Amino acid sequence: MTMALLAGCIFATAFIRAGAENRCGLSVEEAGAQCKLCAGGINSECGIGEKCFLSLPDCSNSRNAAVDNPGDTFSSLTSEQLSNARTIRKVADDYKIPKRGLVVALAAALENSRLRNLKSGSKGALGLFQQRPSEGWGSAAEVLDPVRATRAFLGVASHTRNSGLWNIKGWESMSVGQAASAVQVAIPAANFDRWASLAQNVASNLG
Repeated sequence: MTMALLAGCIFATAFIRAGAENRCGLSVEEAGAQCKLCAGGINSECGIGEKCFLSLPDCSNSRNAAVDNPGDTFSSLTSEQLSNARTIRKVADDYKIPKRGLVVALAAALENSRLRNLKSGSKGALGLFQQRPSEGWGSAAEVLDPVRATRAFLGVASHTRNSGLWNIKGWESMSVGQAASAVQVAIPAANFDRWASLAQNVASNLG
C-alpha cells in the first residue's frame, strides 16, 4: 500500500471517529476494511487517498454509525430497523416461507442496508435489499417498497422475473450466507453469514 493510499484510509477512519456522517452507517472497522480493499486494488472503482473513502456508496438516511449499526441482539434494533424486520416477517408469513427463509432474508437486509430502506446506493441500488432496477429487480418505486422488495428477494414477486430464494434449488440445506448469496450473487456468502446470529435472534423475537 502506498503512502497516499494509507493516508486515505487514515483519513476515512478518523473522519468517522470525529462523529461525522459516514454515509452508509459503516463502523470504523468496516470503513477501514473497505478502504484497505480499495487500496489493494480489489475494487477498481476506488481512487487513491481520501477518494478511497469517498467512493463508498452514497446512501441516504444515514446517520452516525453508532446509531445505525445494530448490535448482537433484537433489542439493539432501532424503531426503523424493527419496523422493516416486521415487514419482512409479514411477507414471509403471508407466503408461508419457513423460518429459515425469514432468517436468510433478514441477514440479507442487514448486510445490504442495515435494515433501512435506503433511497440511494452503489450503482443505482435501492431499498432494503439494495436491488438495482437496471438488473431487473423492478422499477425504482417497486424496489423502494419494502413489501415488494421482500417478495422479490424471497422469489414470490410478480413484478420481477429474477430468481429469488424460493427459486434456488436446495437453499434450505445451505448456510444462511450461501442461500443469500445465491440470490444476490455479487456478494460473498461470508458477508451474509456474519449477520446470521442476529438474524436468527430477530426472527425468534418477532414471534
